[in-house]
Amino acid sequence: MDKLQRHYEQTIERLTEIKMRHEQTLRENLTKNNQQGNSIILKFNTARKELVKHMELMEKNACFMSDYNLIANNRELKRIMTDLDFKVENCEYSARYMRGEINDDVLESIIGHTLKLNCINATETNSFQPGNNAVFILEAISEDCCYIRSMTSKIRKVNIAGNEKYESGINAKDVCVKADDCIYYTDYKNKCISSLSPYGYLSTIVSTKPLTPGEICLSLDGGLLVTLTDELSDTFELQPCRRRLVRHLKMNGDLIHDYEYQEDGRTRIFVQPTSIAQNGNRDICVVNQSGDKTGDLVLLSFSGRTKSVYRGQNMSRYFKDK
Repeated sequence: MDKLQRHYEQTIERLTEIKMRHEQTLRENLTKNNQQGNSIILKFNTARKELVKHMELMEKNACFMSDYNLIANNRELKRIMTDLDFKVENCEYSARYMRGEINDDVLESIIGHTLKLNCINATETNSFQPGNNAVFILEAISEDCCYIRSMTSKIRKVNIAGNEKYESGINAKDVCVKADDCIYYTDYKNKCISSLSPYGYLSTIVSTKPLTPGEICLSLDGGLLVTLTDELSDTFELQPCRRRLVRHLKMNGDLIHDYEYQEDGRTRIFVQPTSIAQNGNRDICVVNQSGDKTGDLVLLSFSGRTKSVYRGQNMSRYFKDK
């Protein structure tokens, strides 16, 4: 309902802008046309005065006018008439508005659609166990291949049967995979963001020192979103010198935006950002852990405005950061 209301308000705002633009166009056109019309009226009035003046002069001097004077007056009358020899209908105009068609189908498509979704059912097609330790990272590359990392292992590439293709040699906190199978990962030991090409080449994208990178994901604009903290100890104590933020980067490591404070520039957004993703509305969704067993889900607009904070419905259960 909140999304529908925001979209409705944005639609009304755009329609208001279009209406104001049409009104401005009508006013400007009417002013321009009136100026041209007044110029034509002035031209006719000037010519009328000249004609009346010459006719009165000819009537007054009719008995005394020589042939030369008659020819001169006749020539002047023709000049005046020649100046008025233009098509008046070319100067007939008005400022008009043609009403558009109100189409229900078009309006429906503009305002969006409400959908009744059936329950999503998941059916297991296959399973495998890559060792005895819990899996901390799982990133699918294709339908039959993925990257995994357990507690004691480095990033490994395995197929759907669980057979290991190779071990990358990197011990990442989190990874994300581009369409070209290039891995971008957070190196929490060296405090940097690095990449691993499909051919096994390692390269450092950008250093995050003195901040430690955590979770990472691809952004819809082709960049990276990564969580950053100043240190791992005393995680939930917020002191003035400490930093907790989400950073938006280009693929080459250039900074686009830091999401750290609310719009007032003083209030912190996060206590401890632990997981991050971006939805289809371009909202940045961040799991914000505020204690060992508490936390919330923060939704940020792409410009950095806090849109909403979801704190759950069953608060008797412990908060989980995934």
